[in-house]
Amino acid sequence: MDKITPNKFIPMFNRAVIRMGETPSGNASCSARGLAKIGACVLNGGELAGVRIMSEAAVEQLHEGLVAKRDHGMTGMVTEFSQGGINLYRRSEADSAHHRREKELREGFYGWMGFGGSVFQWNRELGVSFAYAPTLLSWYDLQNLRGARMQRAVVECVEAMEVRARSNQMPEEEEETSRGN
Repeated sequence: MDKITPNKFIPMFNRAVIRMGETPSGNASCSARGLAKIGACVLNGGELAGVRIMSEAAVEQLHEGLVAKRDHGMTGMVTEFSQGGINLYRRSEADSAHHRREKELREGFYGWMGFGGSVFQWNRELGVSFAYAPTLLSWYDLQNLRGARMQRAVVECVEAMEVRARSNQMPEEEEETSRGN
């Protein structure tokens, strides 16, 4: 059998018979905006702007049944896939330093990454849906670190906005005192 190299592997995804298989991690035909809307819908209980794509029960079931196992096939990282087939990114004692760094950038996010750099994930605690679909296939970036760095920047922005919002909300007693009442 011939060794599969990027030069042989990547063109395969443009073949009609492969594209018909709709493998989200390898050949989804979509935009980051579209994926982010689906993630926002999941975060909103399965509905967004009056359009329901799944029931609230299905959203909960999607996230249930996490199983932590080492991924021996692709990266060797400890993954936590749910019964719905989505991974929860959080650090594990069994992670290497390399994998801990990767998970730090995505801590608390559920979802997938795709071959070539794409990312489709959401964070239920922060209420953030994130998608990144590069125009240039990055076959060498198996951990999708370009997307992870942008994802971390989005989280930092959300956290800064939350801090600012809290600092702008004075307790009622302080507010009265500051007005001289």
